[in-house]
Amino acid sequence: MKRLYVLIVLIYISSACFAQDADAKAKTDLMIIPQLSYEYLNLTEQQFHAPEEGLIFVHNDEEKLLLVQVSAKQYFMGQDNQAGHGGPYHDDTLMFVKKVKPHLFMALLDTGSNEPVYGGLRTFEVGLGYGYELIHNDHHSLTLGGALAVTDTGIEYGDGKTWPVMLYPVIQYEFESWFFDLKFEFITDPELSFTLLPKEKIRFSAEFGIDEFEGWRDFLFDCTLWYRFFDEDSVRGDFAGLGLGIKNSSIGFDFGEKNKSYELQYYTAYGTLDLSFLQMIGGYVFEGMETFDENLRRNAGGGFFVSVQLMYAF
Repeated sequence: MKRLYVLIVLIYISSACFAQDADAKAKTDLMIIPQLSYEYLNLTEQQFHAPEEGLIFVHNDEEKLLLVQVSAKQYFMGQDNQAGHGGPYHDDTLMFVKKVKPHLFMALLDTGSNEPVYGGLRTFEVGLGYGYELIHNDHHSLTLGGALAVTDTGIEYGDGKTWPVMLYPVIQYEFESWFFDLKFEFITDPELSFTLLPKEKIRFSAEFGIDEFEGWRDFLFDCTLWYRFFDEDSVRGDFAGLGLGIKNSSIGFDFGEKNKSYELQYYTAYGTLDLSFLQMIGGYVFEGMETFDENLRRNAGGGFFVSVQLMYAF
Protein backbone atom coordinates (compact mmCIF):
# COMPACT_ATOMS: atom_id res chain seq x y z
CA MET A 1 0.00 0.00 0.00
CA LYS A 2 1.16 3.55 -0.58
CA ARG A 3 3.09 5.24 2.19
CA LEU A 4 -0.20 6.79 3.19
CA TYR A 5 0.51 8.40 6.52
CA VAL A 6 3.73 10.05 5.34
CA LEU A 7 1.99 11.61 2.36
CA ILE A 8 -0.94 12.85 4.41
CA VAL A 9 1.19 14.44 7.11
CA LEU A 10 3.43 16.16 4.56
CA ILE A 11 0.41 17.50 2.68
CA TYR A 12 -1.20 18.79 5.85
CA ILE A 13 1.91 20.50 7.19
CA SER A 14 2.89 22.09 3.87
CA SER A 15 -0.60 23.38 3.16
CA ALA A 16 -1.40 24.67 6.65
CA CYS A 17 1.75 26.73 7.05
CA PHE A 18 1.35 29.15 4.17
CA ALA A 19 -2.20 30.52 4.53
CA GLN A 20 -2.23 34.00 5.99
CA ASP A 21 -4.31 32.91 8.97
CA ALA A 22 -3.34 29.25 8.86
CA ASP A 23 -2.59 28.93 12.59
CA ALA A 24 -6.06 30.09 13.54
CA LYS A 25 -7.76 28.01 10.87
CA ALA A 26 -5.85 24.84 11.61
CA LYS A 27 -7.22 24.79 15.15
CA THR A 28 -10.90 25.37 14.50
CA ASP A 29 -11.98 25.68 10.86
CA LEU A 30 -12.25 23.71 7.68
CA MET A 31 -9.53 24.47 5.15
CA ILE A 32 -10.16 23.87 1.45
CA ILE A 33 -6.94 23.70 -0.55
CA PRO A 34 -7.00 23.50 -4.36
CA GLN A 35 -3.80 22.31 -5.99
CA LEU A 36 -2.48 22.65 -9.56
CA SER A 37 0.89 21.52 -10.88
CA TYR A 38 2.74 20.93 -14.12
CA GLU A 39 5.95 19.01 -14.80
CA TYR A 40 8.00 18.79 -17.97
CA LEU A 41 10.82 16.29 -18.37
CA ASN A 42 13.05 16.38 -21.45
CA LEU A 43 15.58 13.61 -22.00
CA THR A 44 17.61 12.67 -25.07
CA GLU A 45 15.31 9.75 -25.90
CA GLN A 46 12.09 10.67 -24.12
CA GLN A 47 9.87 13.54 -22.96
CA PHE A 48 6.99 13.72 -20.48
CA HIS A 49 4.32 16.35 -19.85
CA ALA A 50 2.52 15.83 -16.53
CA PRO A 51 -0.32 18.13 -15.40
CA GLU A 52 -2.01 17.44 -12.06
CA GLU A 53 -5.17 18.70 -10.37
CA GLY A 54 -6.08 18.14 -6.74
CA LEU A 55 -8.27 19.22 -3.86
CA ILE A 56 -7.53 18.84 -0.14
CA PHE A 57 -9.96 19.21 2.78
CA VAL A 58 -8.54 19.60 6.30
CA HIS A 59 -10.33 20.02 9.63
CA ASN A 60 -8.16 20.08 12.73
CA ASP A 61 -8.42 20.93 16.42
CA GLU A 62 -6.32 20.07 19.45
CA GLU A 63 -7.27 16.39 19.58
CA LYS A 64 -8.80 15.53 16.19
CA LEU A 65 -7.71 15.65 12.56
CA LEU A 66 -9.76 14.93 9.45
CA LEU A 67 -8.11 15.06 6.03
CA VAL A 68 -9.39 14.10 2.58
CA GLN A 69 -7.40 14.48 -0.63
CA VAL A 70 -8.45 13.87 -4.23
CA SER A 71 -5.90 14.17 -7.04
CA ALA A 72 -5.59 13.27 -10.72
CA LYS A 73 -2.31 13.31 -12.65
CA GLN A 74 -1.76 12.57 -16.33
CA TYR A 75 1.51 11.63 -18.03
CA PHE A 76 1.82 12.30 -21.77
CA MET A 77 4.79 10.63 -23.41
CA GLY A 78 6.59 12.62 -26.11
CA GLN A 79 7.84 9.57 -28.02
CA ASP A 80 6.07 6.24 -28.48
CA ASN A 81 9.42 4.51 -28.64
CA GLN A 82 8.21 0.97 -27.97
CA ALA A 83 5.08 -0.63 -29.40
CA GLY A 84 2.28 -0.54 -26.89
CA HIS A 85 4.02 1.76 -24.40
CA GLY A 86 2.95 5.14 -25.69
CA GLY A 87 0.52 6.20 -22.95
CA PRO A 88 -1.02 8.43 -21.85
CA TYR A 89 -0.82 7.20 -18.27
CA HIS A 90 -3.06 8.19 -15.37
CA ASP A 91 -2.35 8.35 -11.64
CA ASP A 92 -5.50 9.07 -9.58
CA THR A 93 -5.66 9.05 -5.78
CA LEU A 94 -8.27 9.35 -3.06
CA MET A 95 -6.94 9.53 0.50
CA PHE A 96 -8.71 9.74 3.85
CA VAL A 97 -7.33 10.05 7.38
CA LYS A 98 -9.09 10.46 10.69
CA LYS A 99 -7.03 10.94 13.82
CA VAL A 100 -8.61 10.98 17.27
CA LYS A 101 -5.70 10.78 19.67
CA PRO A 102 -4.28 8.24 20.16
CA HIS A 103 -6.11 6.45 17.29
CA LEU A 104 -5.32 6.86 13.60
CA PHE A 105 -7.59 5.57 10.79
CA MET A 106 -6.47 5.59 7.14
CA ALA A 107 -7.98 4.68 3.78
CA LEU A 108 -6.62 4.87 0.24
CA LEU A 109 -7.70 4.27 -3.33
CA ASP A 110 -4.85 4.63 -5.80
CA THR A 111 -4.89 3.76 -9.48
CA GLY A 112 -2.08 4.25 -11.97
CA SER A 113 -1.94 2.78 -15.46
CA ASN A 114 -2.84 3.22 -19.10
CA GLU A 115 -6.19 1.74 -18.01
CA PRO A 116 -6.77 2.88 -14.42
CA VAL A 117 -9.00 0.55 -12.37
CA TYR A 118 -10.38 -1.15 -15.49
CA GLY A 119 -7.06 -2.92 -16.06
CA GLY A 120 -7.56 -5.13 -13.00
CA LEU A 121 -5.57 -5.63 -9.79
CA ARG A 122 -2.29 -4.66 -11.49
CA THR A 123 -3.57 -1.12 -12.00
CA PHE A 124 -4.99 -0.15 -8.61
CA GLU A 125 -4.83 -0.71 -4.88
CA VAL A 126 -7.31 -0.20 -2.07
CA GLY A 127 -6.01 0.01 1.48
CA LEU A 128 -7.32 0.36 5.03
CA GLY A 129 -5.02 1.04 7.97
CA TYR A 130 -5.06 1.63 11.72
CA GLY A 131 -2.38 2.96 14.06
CA TYR A 132 -2.16 3.55 17.81
CA GLU A 133 0.12 6.23 19.21
CA LEU A 134 2.02 4.53 22.04
CA ILE A 135 4.40 7.39 22.86
CA HIS A 136 3.87 11.13 22.58
CA ASN A 137 5.96 13.76 24.38
CA ASP A 138 7.96 16.89 23.59
CA HIS A 139 10.67 15.02 21.67
CA HIS A 140 9.40 11.56 20.72
CA SER A 141 6.32 9.94 19.20
CA LEU A 142 5.73 6.33 18.19
CA THR A 143 2.73 4.91 16.34
CA LEU A 144 2.26 1.20 15.62
CA GLY A 145 -0.48 -0.61 13.73
CA GLY A 146 -1.34 -2.52 10.59
CA ALA A 147 -2.80 -2.10 7.12
CA LEU A 148 -4.71 -4.34 4.73
CA ALA A 149 -4.31 -3.80 0.97
CA VAL A 150 -6.13 -5.28 -2.04
CA THR A 151 -3.90 -5.18 -5.12
CA ASP A 152 -1.58 -7.30 -7.26
CA THR A 153 0.80 -8.55 -4.59
CA GLY A 154 3.04 -10.45 -7.01
CA ILE A 155 2.45 -13.69 -5.11
CA GLU A 156 1.11 -16.42 -7.41
CA TYR A 157 -0.49 -19.69 -6.42
CA GLY A 158 -1.19 -22.99 -8.21
CA ASP A 159 -3.19 -21.98 -11.29
CA GLY A 160 -1.14 -18.83 -12.02
CA LYS A 161 -3.53 -16.42 -10.34
CA THR A 162 -2.20 -13.63 -8.12
CA TRP A 163 -2.96 -13.48 -4.42
CA PRO A 164 -4.95 -10.21 -4.05
CA VAL A 165 -4.63 -9.37 -0.33
CA MET A 166 -1.61 -8.37 1.76
CA LEU A 167 -1.09 -7.32 5.37
CA TYR A 168 1.49 -4.62 6.11
CA PRO A 169 2.91 -3.12 9.31
CA VAL A 170 2.33 0.53 10.16
CA ILE A 171 5.32 2.03 11.98
CA GLN A 172 5.99 5.71 12.52
CA TYR A 173 8.65 7.18 14.76
CA GLU A 174 9.44 10.90 15.11
CA PHE A 175 12.12 12.72 17.05
CA GLU A 176 12.30 16.51 17.31
CA SER A 177 14.94 18.82 18.78
CA TRP A 178 16.47 22.22 18.06
CA PHE A 179 19.40 20.54 16.29
CA PHE A 180 17.91 17.49 14.58
CA ASP A 181 14.49 16.30 13.39
CA LEU A 182 14.07 12.63 12.41
CA LYS A 183 11.18 10.63 10.95
CA PHE A 184 11.10 6.91 10.23
CA GLU A 185 8.18 5.23 8.45
CA PHE A 186 7.53 1.63 7.50
CA ILE A 187 4.31 1.10 5.54
CA THR A 188 5.17 -1.54 2.90
CA ASP A 189 8.58 0.12 2.36
CA PRO A 190 11.00 1.81 4.79
CA GLU A 191 11.47 5.58 4.62
CA LEU A 192 13.84 7.74 6.63
CA SER A 193 13.95 11.54 6.61
CA PHE A 194 15.81 14.09 8.70
CA THR A 195 16.57 17.80 8.91
CA LEU A 196 19.71 19.32 10.39
CA LEU A 197 19.21 22.67 12.17
CA PRO A 198 15.43 22.71 11.49
CA LYS A 199 14.92 26.10 13.21
CA GLU A 200 17.73 27.90 11.37
CA LYS A 201 17.57 29.79 8.10
CA ILE A 202 20.33 27.59 6.66
CA ARG A 203 19.39 23.93 7.05
CA PHE A 204 19.85 20.56 5.36
CA SER A 205 17.07 18.04 4.71
CA ALA A 206 17.22 14.52 3.30
CA GLU A 207 14.83 11.68 2.53
CA PHE A 208 15.76 8.06 1.85
CA GLY A 209 13.70 5.04 0.84
CA ILE A 210 13.69 1.72 -0.96
CA ASP A 211 11.27 0.86 -3.77
CA GLU A 212 11.25 -2.91 -4.25
CA PHE A 213 14.64 -4.64 -4.04
CA GLU A 214 15.72 -5.25 -7.62
CA GLY A 215 18.91 -3.15 -7.80
CA TRP A 216 20.82 -0.11 -6.62
CA ARG A 217 18.57 2.19 -8.66
CA ASP A 218 15.72 1.29 -6.29
CA PHE A 219 17.50 3.18 -3.51
CA LEU A 220 15.61 6.50 -3.52
CA PHE A 221 16.89 9.76 -2.06
CA ASP A 222 16.24 13.51 -2.09
CA CYS A 223 18.78 15.81 -0.40
CA THR A 224 18.40 19.61 -0.22
CA LEU A 225 20.45 22.46 1.24
CA TRP A 226 18.03 25.27 2.16
CA TYR A 227 18.20 28.97 2.83
CA ARG A 228 14.92 30.10 4.40
CA PHE A 229 14.08 33.80 4.14
CA PHE A 230 12.23 34.02 7.47
CA ASP A 231 12.29 32.14 10.74
CA GLU A 232 9.34 30.78 12.71
CA ASP A 233 9.14 33.90 14.89
CA SER A 234 8.47 36.25 11.96
CA VAL A 235 4.96 37.57 11.23
CA ARG A 236 4.51 35.25 8.24
CA GLY A 237 6.38 32.32 9.69
CA ASP A 238 8.83 30.10 7.84
CA PHE A 239 7.04 30.14 4.49
CA ALA A 240 9.70 30.92 1.85
CA GLY A 241 13.16 29.77 0.83
CA LEU A 242 15.68 28.74 -1.80
CA GLY A 243 17.16 25.27 -2.11
CA LEU A 244 19.78 23.29 -4.02
CA GLY A 245 19.47 19.53 -4.16
CA ILE A 246 19.97 16.18 -5.82
CA LYS A 247 17.54 13.26 -5.99
CA ASN A 248 16.69 9.93 -7.57
CA SER A 249 13.22 9.92 -9.19
CA SER A 250 11.08 7.52 -11.20
CA ILE A 251 7.88 7.30 -13.24
CA GLY A 252 6.35 3.84 -13.48
CA PHE A 253 3.12 2.04 -14.36
CA ASP A 254 1.80 -1.50 -14.58
CA PHE A 255 -0.45 -2.15 -17.56
CA GLY A 256 -3.69 -4.09 -17.50
CA GLU A 257 -2.03 -6.81 -19.58
CA LYS A 258 -0.08 -9.31 -17.50
CA ASN A 259 3.71 -8.80 -17.42
CA LYS A 260 3.45 -5.48 -19.27
CA SER A 261 4.85 -2.35 -17.59
CA TYR A 262 6.85 0.83 -18.09
CA GLU A 263 9.31 2.66 -15.83
CA LEU A 264 11.59 5.65 -16.28
CA GLN A 265 14.21 6.19 -13.57
CA TYR A 266 16.53 9.23 -13.52
CA TYR A 267 18.67 11.47 -11.33
CA THR A 268 18.32 15.24 -11.02
CA ALA A 269 20.44 18.10 -9.71
CA TYR A 270 18.03 20.97 -9.12
CA GLY A 271 17.27 24.35 -7.66
CA THR A 272 13.97 25.27 -6.03
CA LEU A 273 12.10 28.40 -5.02
CA ASP A 274 9.55 27.60 -2.30
CA LEU A 275 6.94 30.22 -1.39
CA SER A 276 4.59 27.57 0.07
CA PHE A 277 1.66 28.64 -2.12
CA LEU A 278 4.01 28.57 -5.15
CA GLN A 279 6.86 26.15 -5.68
CA MET A 280 9.13 26.19 -8.73
CA ILE A 281 11.79 23.55 -9.36
CA GLY A 282 14.16 23.11 -12.28
CA GLY A 283 17.45 21.46 -13.06
CA TYR A 284 19.62 18.97 -14.90
CA VAL A 285 18.60 15.35 -15.51
CA PHE A 286 21.16 12.58 -15.98
CA GLU A 287 21.46 8.78 -16.09
CA GLY A 288 17.94 8.25 -17.42
CA MET A 289 16.96 4.59 -17.81
CA GLU A 290 13.76 3.18 -19.35
CA THR A 291 12.55 -0.31 -18.45
CA PHE A 292 9.89 -2.06 -20.55
CA ASP A 293 8.03 -5.09 -19.21
CA GLU A 294 10.56 -5.47 -16.38
CA ASN A 295 13.26 -6.97 -18.60
CA LEU A 296 14.06 -4.70 -21.58
CA ARG A 297 16.14 -1.65 -20.67
CA ARG A 298 17.23 1.35 -22.68
CA ASN A 299 19.42 4.34 -21.88
CA ALA A 300 17.19 7.45 -22.04
CA GLY A 301 20.09 9.90 -21.75
CA GLY A 302 20.09 13.25 -19.96
CA GLY A 303 18.41 16.63 -20.27
CA PHE A 304 16.44 18.99 -18.04
CA PHE A 305 13.17 19.27 -16.13
CA VAL A 306 10.89 22.00 -14.75
CA SER A 307 8.05 21.78 -12.24
CA VAL A 308 5.54 24.39 -11.03
CA GLN A 309 3.00 23.87 -8.25
CA LEU A 310 0.30 26.19 -6.95
CA MET A 311 -1.74 25.57 -3.80
CA TYR A 312 -3.55 27.86 -1.35
CA ALA A 313 -5.76 27.36 1.68
CA PHE A 314 -9.21 29.00 1.84
